[in-house]
Amino acid sequence: MDDHSHRAATMKKIKRFRKCLLLITAIMAAAGLFCCNTSETGPDETNGYLSFSTVSPVRPVVQGKLAEIVISASGGTLPYTFFIIPETQWQAGDMMHEMLTRNDFSRLHRYEVTRKLYGSHKISAQVQPGTSSIARYYWVAVQDEAENGTLSGTNMLAWWKRVAVYDL
Repeated sequence: MDDHSHRAATMKKIKRFRKCLLLITAIMAAAGLFCCNTSETGPDETNGYLSFSTVSPVRPVVQGKLAEIVISASGGTLPYTFFIIPETQWQAGDMMHEMLTRNDFSRLHRYEVTRKLYGSHKISAQVQPGTSSIARYYWVAVQDEAENGTLSGTNMLAWWKRVAVYDL
């Protein structure tokens, strides 16, 4: 193969490689596998669907001491806001269940565990346990900046999770 033919073959390979690279880049971008630095907080704050998890039941490490509820969030749009509402304020007291069913958020700020901190994907909060046989209950949820969590309305119980907290 002469020098001109070799150069032409190499150029063809480079063009095919670039086309493949563009195609792969387009597919990955469409699938959301790239993130762009859009702020000083780090990578793009949007990452798929908002979800959160917590463990129930929860028990303290030492009998008679506070127990720890841990909530982990992922996806959605940073920052996250975490909520923990004692059941005494869910059905009675502040009547949060009724208020949220009516889309009334006027008292919800009382139960924020964090106030929109960037990078907070997990929080823990110390709560009072029930007894060793009778739980004290708490309702927990997470909201993201884009308000993807269903905190209120008739479908809200699909989003909120009830956590049982027992003593040892």
